[in-house]
Amino acid sequence: GVEDYQKEHGIKTDPIILSNPSASKITYGQYLFSSNLSGGKANVEGEFTFTKPKLMPKKGIQTYEVIFTPTKSDIYNPIVLEVEVEVEELVNIPSDENKPIEVNKDNYEELKEIVDNYNNLTEEEKNELDPEVKEDIQRVEQAIKKYNTPNNLLKTLIESIGIPCSLALMAGALVHMFRRKKRITNQDDNDEDEDD
Repeated sequence: GVEDYQKEHGIKTDPIILSNPSASKITYGQYLFSSNLSGGKANVEGEFTFTKPKLMPKKGIQTYEVIFTPTKSDIYNPIVLEVEVEVEELVNIPSDENKPIEVNKDNYEELKEIVDNYNNLTEEEKNELDPEVKEDIQRVEQAIKKYNTPNNLLKTLIESIGIPCSLALMAGALVHMFRRKKRITNQDDNDEDEDD
């Protein structure tokens, strides 16, 4: 057949894309490959993948390159096309640099994931990112560091176990300190009695 003839003579042809794939929504800070490509069809067997799977896209709807790689790559060329990906914000990261990013126990994990994803990139992959995305990630990192300071950890403890429990813990600690001080003071008095 035609394919055998192509193989024999080293002739490659372009496959025909019958329908472009559509990409599922992802959240800000996720890699592009987190978006599922579905519904794509060509006249030959193959696979649709993102050309830059580890890109961390900007917020909103953006267009990204997808490549169709035919299974029979010896006789069919890969085809590059574009798809739209919607990136929604899971945690509010204000675009105004002067507005602080609020970190709390409910959004901590999501924000930490954004920073972890960034830190898992190679230098080359980091350079591919939009400057706006890099800036946001640096601000998120600062906000997480600030959130992890001892004062904030106490605040988080109060938030998570409630004020009554936290007060009981603090009261317990104060009683323990007071008893210890009393014990030390009594010990000093006894020492003085022995001196007389």
